[in-house]
Amino acid sequence: MSVIANTSNLNTYGLTYEWKLNSLKIQNTANLSNVITSVSWTLTGTDANGYSGMFNGVTPLGPPDSNNFIQLTTMNANTVISMIESEIANNSSYIQHIDDQIYSQIQLNYVLETSLQGNSLPWAANTYTV
Repeated sequence: MSVIANTSNLNTYGLTYEWKLNSLKIQNTANLSNVITSVSWTLTGTDANGYSGMFNGVTPLGPPDSNNFIQLTTMNANTVISMIESEIANNSSYIQHIDDQIYSQIQLNYVLETSLQGNSLPWAANTYTV
């Protein structure tokens, strides 16, 4: 499932982000069932020109608050994304790492686009017979 979301912790580079939740690990506790313990996810960032890069992560989640526990069957993707963002919110170096990795992949598109321009090659104006 993919969800386009405003990612308040990211966005150093002015990208649009899309979260994809790949898998959940769940377990039962003494008082709660189907507690999410970790989330595997992919975050794709896209720039204004449509170039994108992605980052894959797995975020372990802290113990649930039994007073505010949401049953897995009533949870939606935005709730899980919020849980991920809450877990990484205080780790600014990890947040910057995610954003930098996505941005560096996007920048490769520009390098490839620039380096593959055939008309700018020195021999482009010449005709060769073999």
